[in-house]
Amino acid sequence: MKKKILLIVLSLFVLTSCGVGSYSIKEEANKALDYASEHDQAREEMTKDEASPSEASENLSENPDDYIEKFVYIDLETMNYDEDLKTIKNSVNTLKGLIENEATFFSSSDRLNDLKTTEFTIKIPRDRSEKFDQVLAGIGKTMDINKNSNNLQTAFRDVDKDLEIKQKQLKKFNELLDKTTNIDDTLVINAKIIETQGEIDAIKKAKADLKTRVTYDTYNITLKEVFSFDQRANNPDLGTRIKLAMGESLAIFKGFFSQLIVGFFLYLPFIIIILLVVFIIYGLKKKIKKPRD
Repeated sequence: MKKKILLIVLSLFVLTSCGVGSYSIKEEANKALDYASEHDQAREEMTKDEASPSEASENLSENPDDYIEKFVYIDLETMNYDEDLKTIKNSVNTLKGLIENEATFFSSSDRLNDLKTTEFTIKIPRDRSEKFDQVLAGIGKTMDINKNSNNLQTAFRDVDKDLEIKQKQLKKFNELLDKTTNIDDTLVINAKIIETQGEIDAIKKAKADLKTRVTYDTYNITLKEVFSFDQRANNPDLGTRIKLAMGESLAIFKGFFSQLIVGFFLYLPFIIIILLVVFIIYGLKKKIKKPRD
C-alpha cells in the first residue's frame, strides 16, 4: 500500500514538473512571437537612436556618391546606322556593360519604311561611363540629351535596419528551438524560422538590387537612321528627294540674293563714301594728266 502511494506521489511530481516546463517554453515562444510582431516599433526606435552606432549604420559608406543612381536619356540621329549600331554594341561589350533591352522598328510612314530606329536600355559600370559618353559623342548627331539621378541613401539605411532586426529575430527563434522539447512548440518555432529566413533572403536581394542600381549607370538610347540631318530630306523616294534638293537650292539662291540686297542697303553710306573718294581721285588724276598732254 505504501509503495502504491509513493508511486502516485512521484507521478504527480513528474506531471507537475513537465507542466511547468511546458508552460515556460510556451511563454518564451510567445515572447518571441511578440518580438517578431513588434518589428515596426523596433525599427522606429533604431531610427531615433542615431547616437549609438549599430551594425547597420557601420555598414553604410561615407561617400555620398555611393548612393546616387544615375540615368542618361539620349536621342541620336545617324546616316551610318549599321556601323553606329555595331559601335554601340561593341562598346557595351568592351566596357563590361549590359544591354537590358533592345527594340528595332521601321518608320510608321510608308515613304520612310526603309529607315530604322533602335531603342536601347543599357547598363554601364559607373567607373567606365565617361568612356561610353565619349563613344556616344562620336556617333551621328546628338539631337537631345537629358541626365537625372536619385539618392538611395535612405533606402540603403532602411534595408540595413530591416536586415539587422530580422537577423536578431532569427537568432532568438533558434535559441528557443534549442530549449523546447514540446512537439507543438517545435513546429511553431520552425515555421517562424523558415518565414524569417525567407524575409532575410528577400531583404538581401533588395539590397543587392540597390547596389546594382548605384554601381551601374542606366542609358536610355534612341538611335534613329536618317538620310540627312536636314529633316526635310529624310525621304527614301529619289524623285521626292531631288525635288526637295532643287527647292532647297532655290531657297539658298534666294536667300543669298536677299542677304546681298539687305547688305547693300545696310552698308549704303559706306558705299557712297567709297564711290565719292574714287570719283574724286579719278578726277584729280585726270586734271593732272591734261597739262602734261
